[in-house]
Amino acid sequence: MISLVGSVRYEHFKSLPPATELNELALLVTNTLSSAGATNPQVTIGKTGFNKGSGVYRSVPWIFGEDASAINFSIGQSKDADAAHWLRIEFNPRKLGPKGIFDLVDAIHDATGQRFLVGKFLSTCRVSRLDIAVDVVGLLVPELIVTAKGEAKRVHYYGSDGCLESLYLHKKTSTAKTSQAKPSSRKLGTQIARIYDRRREMIFSGKQPDFGPVPMTRIEVMKKHFGNKPFELLSLLHLKNPLKDIFVGLATSAAPENQWAWLEYVELRRGGGHDWACRLMSLSKKDEQAYADAYRKHPRDVLLTDAIWAHWKQGVQSTGLDFMMQAASAGSAGSSFALEGEGST
Repeated sequence: MISLVGSVRYEHFKSLPPATELNELALLVTNTLSSAGATNPQVTIGKTGFNKGSGVYRSVPWIFGEDASAINFSIGQSKDADAAHWLRIEFNPRKLGPKGIFDLVDAIHDATGQRFLVGKFLSTCRVSRLDIAVDVVGLLVPELIVTAKGEAKRVHYYGSDGCLESLYLHKKTSTAKTSQAKPSSRKLGTQIARIYDRRREMIFSGKQPDFGPVPMTRIEVMKKHFGNKPFELLSLLHLKNPLKDIFVGLATSAAPENQWAWLEYVELRRGGGHDWACRLMSLSKKDEQAYADAYRKHPRDVLLTDAIWAHWKQGVQSTGLDFMMQAASAGSAGSSFALEGEGST
């Protein structure tokens, strides 16, 4: 998932109706996007955030293309002096792919009567959210030990068969005053990562698993903070590795000596913590310390972050985000990378 946000300005339009006011610009975009399904066979309109009193579309979801990708558009009040509203565009680049993103840029341009210069708008957009996922084929969630730098609370989800399906890691927070586990609660702290059984999720969603009966675990990082300055779409290739503080290894690789006793400790620790596991296993003080050290300093032999991040540029290209960046760099109207009255570049 990627979320792009930019203030909507006069410079992002051409051939506007006479005397169009600043606070009408974003409304012109969402109002026209809401009717795109009537003219574009690639677009189906979902449930919109339409305000009957004001006649304003605060949000417009598109179900777009052959793979029915969700594209969410929404607007809100901008703090910029030269803009009344911001516009947010959220979508899954991997699901769209290069052709889908190519078609999306043109579809937005066409839906607005070719008034809205999509590339020009994208050139001023910042990335407000970016989800990055790595799939591990052949391993189940219970087979892994997962830790993270600065982690505090974690939430585990189990299937009806008692198998660990998902775990969420959260950063430390100074405002937490309760140990109550509610994934939606801010008291848990900012989410660092989500690790879950991708195969089970696909089956539950009515989809065919990518690798049939072979297990697949997804490691997913949601990044919302990019430093003190706005992180522009055009800077995407220079993103610092967000996986470097997530440590994932095989539980069996961390065993200090007796592997079966170690795996028993790992499972008991997941449910009741270190002290509980040691008490139930009647571990000696020496073994208690050895097991605690082995868990905390476990090998990181599953998520090889440096090796994976070396392919980041390739990932940007394979999803088609590089095309969106080219449109932004050219400040184009659509996929031609040319503004009105200019030759193709």
